[in-house]
Amino acid sequence: MNQLLIIITSCIWRRLSLNKIYTNDLIRISNMLERTIMKCVYLFSAILILYSCTESEKDKITRLVKEWEGKEIVFPADLIYTKLGKDTVDYQMPINDFTILHYIDSVGCTSCKLHLTQWKEMMTQLSSICDLSIDFQFIFHPKNERELFYLLRRNHFDYPVCIDKKNRFKTLNSLPEEEAFHTFLLNKQNKVIAIGDPTQNSKIEELFLQIVKGEKTTAMSLPPTTQIEISPSVVDLGKFNWQKTQKAVFTLRNTGKNLLAVSKVISSCGCTSVNYSNEPVKPDDSIEIFISYKAYKPEYFNKAVMVYCNVENGPIALNVKGMAK
Repeated sequence: MNQLLIIITSCIWRRLSLNKIYTNDLIRISNMLERTIMKCVYLFSAILILYSCTESEKDKITRLVKEWEGKEIVFPADLIYTKLGKDTVDYQMPINDFTILHYIDSVGCTSCKLHLTQWKEMMTQLSSICDLSIDFQFIFHPKNERELFYLLRRNHFDYPVCIDKKNRFKTLNSLPEEEAFHTFLLNKQNKVIAIGDPTQNSKIEELFLQIVKGEKTTAMSLPPTTQIEISPSVVDLGKFNWQKTQKAVFTLRNTGKNLLAVSKVISSCGCTSVNYSNEPVKPDDSIEIFISYKAYKPEYFNKAVMVYCNVENGPIALNVKGMAK
């Protein structure tokens, strides 16, 4: 990036000397250059931190980020909002400095995709560190409204959410199928300035916070990676009484040469809770991830806990399965 800046700057100065461009032209070009560089930084940061993936997946992510960067999000005029699934509310979208938009479709496990606890923490964090106005838009296209309303009440999530029964929002904006591109940071004009779920990726969270707080955003450098051994990678709890809490322990051993830093551990739904140490792990040492599972009803389950740390091909999935009877 520095070399690119030097090359562009030298070209501008050569043009200035040849064409005798005056001061106002220099200011205009400088501003254009700054905006271009910042767009490049946002783009590079998003591509770098979305996922560790194969080359073809990286190409696809790069294409989608380029396609969505600066795109205006359109909201249907008559969206219906509710609180805790009880009553509809007269909610008018305010004009804010930023909007964080999170869309959930009807594909897969709804409870595994909501992450309401993490969103409440994110909202509290932003309100405590930033004086700017930030709106949160939660747009759901649920396959089971009763389940969604139950989850909202269980997690005491009393923020207005939109129930988009006909999935007009996704159709109107032609959202991609990839869940990674269902969460956006928007500016006042509802144009996309960052992409990704900050509750599921600590680097995306860092990027969102930098932009919202007005800090200078630079291309993020990831910490040195290390290698780990996981024992076990899957825990089968077997058959058990669904009313009793079950526990599982996973051990991550640092087999590399650098410190192992676990930045975040996220459970796939509210039925699992996690406990672990935040201390860096030295080479040849280990860290234990403690997982508790509390079933809400008798059923077979297979839940994933995602561990975000400085290893290649992260995050790491730890799976807990069993039959709650």
